[in-house]
Amino acid sequence: MDCAATHYQVLTRGLGKKKERAFEIDVLRGIPIFIVVLYHFCWSFSFMPSFFSNSATILKNNLTLYDFLSFITSILTNRLIHTYFVPLVGGLFIFICGVSSVFSRNNLRRGFLLFLAASIVTLATFLAGEVVHENYLITFGVLHLMAFCVLFYAFFEKLSEELFRKKISPEILALFSFAIFLFSLITLSGYDPFRNTFFEPWPIKVIHDTFFDRYQKEPLTFLTEPIGFVAGDMDWWPIFPYLGVFLLGVANGKWVYEPRGNRTIFPKAKHLRKILSPLCFIGSHTIYIYILHQPIIILVLFFVFLGLGFRI
Repeated sequence: MDCAATHYQVLTRGLGKKKERAFEIDVLRGIPIFIVVLYHFCWSFSFMPSFFSNSATILKNNLTLYDFLSFITSILTNRLIHTYFVPLVGGLFIFICGVSSVFSRNNLRRGFLLFLAASIVTLATFLAGEVVHENYLITFGVLHLMAFCVLFYAFFEKLSEELFRKKISPEILALFSFAIFLFSLITLSGYDPFRNTFFEPWPIKVIHDTFFDRYQKEPLTFLTEPIGFVAGDMDWWPIFPYLGVFLLGVANGKWVYEPRGNRTIFPKAKHLRKILSPLCFIGSHTIYIYILHQPIIILVLFFVFLGLGFRI
């Protein structure tokens, strides 16, 4: 009886304990999402006056609003923001997406859900562009990229398990990531270190036409834009080099979290977790926030501008 009880205790040990969520991943995922929401608020605010017929008169009489609008526009058009800050924030988001793939029980399902969300974004931006007669179409944004990366990793992880009876090692993922970085560096700089020669770097051009003109003139854009050979218009996140960032995130997730049973590396930081709970909440609901925040911002700003005297 004592042996049976002891055996039962061994089998059930830890079953009542709640698994400690790696809250630091939610925090690191919440930071870029918060910045994205802030950036999209600035973008929507800067374009909102153009939808109203009396915007010139209102802005002329409201210098505070005019100065704030000018400040927002200066941020959005700052070259350093787009050259360094945006890729850094987006790269962090994609890197954490790679780390999170180590925690997922079904990356194939996760990838398809991301693809569905990305399709909603494409449809919404297409319809919005048709309504206001502008090209807002997002064909390969950050959600499209993450969907591709997660499905890519899920496929090769499954292939490795079938062929070699084991998961892909983090060392292989890191080497593959380095190869992608090297390829991307060559294509972006136009320098071939193996032949010591230069060629025209990619992306070779940026397309600024409407949706139908764009794909009539460049029918292969659906292929070349995601890969990175042609630069896109809106929210463009090509596979090269960002697939390398994602795979490096997967490799780090395997190195850091798999030996710990996918548990947090700060199990005793309960007070820190409580302080950072707002970012944890944002980071644990990123997909919903990413899809819903833009229409909510536009709707709220629309009524705010109506309250300020703007008229359609």
